[in-house]
Amino acid sequence: MRVTPRIVIALLLCGIVASATIASLAVQYARTPLPAGRVDPMRLNNSEFRLLGLIATGDKQYILRMIAKEWFF
Repeated sequence: MRVTPRIVIALLLCGIVASATIASLAVQYARTPLPAGRVDPMRLNNSEFRLLGLIATGDKQYILRMIAKEWFF
């Protein structure tokens, strides 16, 4: 059986279309966690975020408090 260039190109295009479809479905149905709440940046000193860093809450259990900025370069 002889494989022609048209068959190879058709198979490559089918693979690309299938890969793009699977990737778009994966992105569309990805779930992100619900927001736990909002913090007013002007009142950080009056919130639980006034103490940043690693805080021990029990035996081998910790809470990490940090401030992240979106689109901050």
